[in-house]
Amino acid sequence: MSSYLNLSIKFIATLFYINMVLANNADKISSYNIDIRDNIKLEADSIYNSKPYKDKWMKTSEYNTIYNNFISGLPINEIIFKVKLNIKMPCDRNDGVCYNVDNEKLEFRKISRYITNITNDPNIKLTNFKPKNISVPRDYLRNNINYSNLYAFIKTDINKIAFSPGYLNSEIIDIILMEPNGNIAASSNFSFLTKSFFNNLEIINLEDLESDYSIDSSTLPILKVAPIYPRRALERGTEGFVTTSFTITESGSVRDVIVIEGYCGDPDFPNQSRECSIFNSASLRASLKLKYKPKIVDGKATPVENVLHRFTFKLDK
Repeated sequence: MSSYLNLSIKFIATLFYINMVLANNADKISSYNIDIRDNIKLEADSIYNSKPYKDKWMKTSEYNTIYNNFISGLPINEIIFKVKLNIKMPCDRNDGVCYNVDNEKLEFRKISRYITNITNDPNIKLTNFKPKNISVPRDYLRNNINYSNLYAFIKTDINKIAFSPGYLNSEIIDIILMEPNGNIAASSNFSFLTKSFFNNLEIINLEDLESDYSIDSSTLPILKVAPIYPRRALERGTEGFVTTSFTITESGSVRDVIVIEGYCGDPDFPNQSRECSIFNSASLRASLKLKYKPKIVDGKATPVENVLHRFTFKLDK
């Protein structure tokens, strides 16, 4: 830690963080894999197949009204995942990320196209993202390049994949340099993913409520909807659990839902589980149906951010 304190004020001024942002949202996001790709495709197909049916006696204008109401009533259905980026040296004209030793910065070149080639997923259409170059001290990167990882964090709108194929449906939220312990060393955007809220959480033992986690005891749901067990997981006999994070609004509804972690394995033995995303979409939908008693502060309803809720998927034996 003493070596970090010797960094010059120059680097602090350029917002370079070493061990200043502790384990956070970002290290809980799953890496892109085949499970995520397949789950996105299955979820998009499922949503598309649920669209209203047009009867042969129905007028086009009548159907359009029904269809538009269906589209506007769809709940938010987004997934966030991360993609590992390789840091090249020296810098050249190729797409991707490189480290410029002369100015001590990570530089990005056509990063959206570069990530598209990595994922190789025809369903994911990235918007153009031009991140700011990240200042990283040469000595730090030289000592940590073999241990730290650079990730791009991507948010994909599954509803857009289902009903607007070919159009842009995904965006890069942030590009983050992470240490092995999950701490953030640097960020291109300092998005919500870099905010450390886990250190301020009071973990509540709620075994009778399927191990829900929240910021305080006033954020217990008054209405819970059990998530639908994914058919693919059911057929495979897969169990698991998912933790989501969201904001409780002034009315007690839920918004801004994201998946913090998703695991496959026996929920009673989480240490033996592996990361997966097969339960993510079902948990996101169930989160949006939760209802809470609004939090009152000084006689006024107040939103509560960063509330955690855990969904358990366990088969009857």
